[in-house]
Amino acid sequence: MMKKLGRILAALCCLLGLTFPMERKVEASAAGTIIGTEVRMRKGAGTDTEILGYFENGEKVEVLKSNVNEGRKWYEVSRKDGTLGWVAGEYCRVPEGSLIPSVTRLEDRKGRITGTEVRMRSDPNQNGDVLDYFTKGEIVTILDAADGGGLHWTKVQRENGDIGWVASAYCEEL
Repeated sequence: MMKKLGRILAALCCLLGLTFPMERKVEASAAGTIIGTEVRMRKGAGTDTEILGYFENGEKVEVLKSNVNEGRKWYEVSRKDGTLGWVAGEYCRVPEGSLIPSVTRLEDRKGRITGTEVRMRSDPNQNGDVLDYFTKGEIVTILDAADGGGLHWTKVQRENGDIGWVASAYCEEL
């Protein structure tokens, strides 16, 4: 009788667990390391924002969120003393696979292809496979930004849903 009651209680607990799943909080920040000398901490995500100070090469920061602006990825970071600011993504090394929330609202981020025979690539570098060519003036949705092969790259989505990378010099944000 006790075994049967134990099985019924276990089954009931499993059923309730499936019906009312526990909320799981995901940690949404990552450890970052500043790379470079005289790297500027800015008030916002962009070179046109106020300079709040400078980072030291190798300084450890907590990366709180990301944004794409001016064809570049930017990170909002917190220093050990709690000071908050933004740093250009190419100057902050973040472990691959880190979960960093983006403040970029994809539906609002549009770009226009500015060159002719501009390549859509599979990866953010000149060695990425050429997936297709853009038409000059084509409007795209901006998804992300990265650096590769000495260039800034913008990840975009076409109206037909195709996704790829374009050199940021050829994608003007609208």
